[in-house]
Parts: sequence; C-alpha cells; structure tokens
Amino acid sequence: MMKRVLALSAVAGVLLLSLTVAAPAGAQPSGSVNPNPVAFAPGQTEAPVTVNWSGQAPNKLIYVDICKKLSSDPTFNPGQDCAPLSSTNPFATATGSGTTQYTVFRGPDPSGDQPWGCFAAADTAPAGIQKFTTCYVRVTNDSLFNNSAAADIPFTIVESGGVIPEAPVAILLPVVGALVLIGGFVFMRRQQALA
Repeated sequence: MMKRVLALSAVAGVLLLSLTVAAPAGAQPSGSVNPNPVAFAPGQTEAPVTVNWSGQAPNKLIYVDICKKLSSDPTFNPGQDCAPLSSTNPFATATGSGTTQYTVFRGPDPSGDQPWGCFAAADTAPAGIQKFTTCYVRVTNDSLFNNSAAADIPFTIVESGGVIPEAPVAILLPVVGALVLIGGFVFMRRQQALA
C-alpha cells in the first residue's frame, strides 16, 4: 500500500512539474524595435536598433531577420521574404525573453539577391526593386522556418534632418511680420523726408 501511495505521489509530482515548466512556453511571442520609426540621415543605409522579445521557447536558438511580409501570410517563405544578410542568432535564454543590438537597412536588400527593400515614404526605389515602407523584424526560435513562434515586429524608416520643426516656424512668422512693418515704416519716413 505504501509503495502505491509513493508511486502515485511521484506521478502527481511529475505531472505538476510538467505543467509548471510548460506554462511559460505557452506565452504569446512578442517583441519591440527601439527606436521606431528608425531615423536615417540622408545617404545612410544602416542604423542600429535594440530588439526585445518575449514568449519564445526557453533555451532554444533565436533567429532575428528582416522580412518584407508577415509570417502569418500563407505565401510567406523566409528564403524569399527575408533578407539573407540580415540574419543573426542571439543567445537563447532560460526565460524565452531577451534583447540584442541589431542593424536594420534602408534601401534594397544588402545581399543583392532579393528584388525588394525597406524604404522611407519619400524614397524612390531603384528600377526592379519593390518598395516596402513597413518592414518586419522577425524573431523566432529553433528554426528559421518556425512560423508558429514568430513575432513579426513592424518598423518604419524616416529621414532625419529633413523635417522643419513647427515651433520655430511659429516663432519666425511674427518676427518676419514685424520686420516687414518696420521696413514699411522706414520706407514711408524716407518718402516723407524726400517730399
């Protein structure tokens, strides 16, 4: 009788342990790209970002790539829809969460093998290159082809240095107006002095 109780206790303990260990793996994969949108100076083709993720399987190899479409798209194929030179493999973690420094690109796929690229809205894509203004940092685990665990993090590109802030313009308008009035006043005084 005592052996049966011990055996049942051992089975119950294993079941409880397996439920406890399996719970974190069921978390929905997610992530973020910081900063987002990603600012590029004129002519700049690469920019550093920080990629964070959670909900990946613990202790599994992580794959981080730049792709042109979502993993959930039925036509998605990592070999055609992700940039080959963008792939990196940060270390796995025991929690399935992590962070890595990563480089995103602006313009055509850097390998030259893919006929698409990630662009700012005002950019003109070269002939034969499909322009995407939203691209995705894709994080998955265990295999590049693991779509069930993929977190597709959208990012956009903006050009820095080309935007005129609104506040200085609002301040300059009254100053320009005042200068025009002063110039008109000086012109009228001069006309009166000549008359």
